[in-house]
Amino acid sequence: MKRRFQFRLERLAQVRELEERIARAKWGEAEAIAAQAAAHVVTLETTLQRAREELRNLQSLGELDAAAALSCERPIETLKAHLAAARALHAEQRAAAERERGAWAERERARRALERLEDKAKAIHTKAIAAADQAEADDANAARATRRAATPEGLR
Repeated sequence: MKRRFQFRLERLAQVRELEERIARAKWGEAEAIAAQAAAHVVTLETTLQRAREELRNLQSLGELDAAAALSCERPIETLKAHLAAARALHAEQRAAAERERGAWAERERARRALERLEDKAKAIHTKAIAAADQAEADDANAARATRRAATPEGLR
């Protein structure tokens, strides 16, 4: 029996590990893109809030007539449209990141399953080696006992 343990699925385990690392990298990239989209949404929300505050300030000072107030509303409406599009894009990017996370989790489960198989195979191999060693020791002891029994009392 071979003393050294060799996992028969070692190459497959290496492939699964590589697949998991690639999936983890894709998930990280998707998370980064989603984070950028979220930051863009926050920036647009802040800009829209400031624009509304400035318009309120101008209106409260009485410096705007109706036509000027309407012309100031147009950029705010444009910002609202951009914000809605940015939110939709962020939702798409977040969903893509979650899909990549799912793919990574699946790859991780596959890798861990192979690790468990390897651990079981190592344990079986270790038990087989121990049993073989014990059988060898038992044979040696039995042979020694047989020789002692066959040897006359005076030669011992």
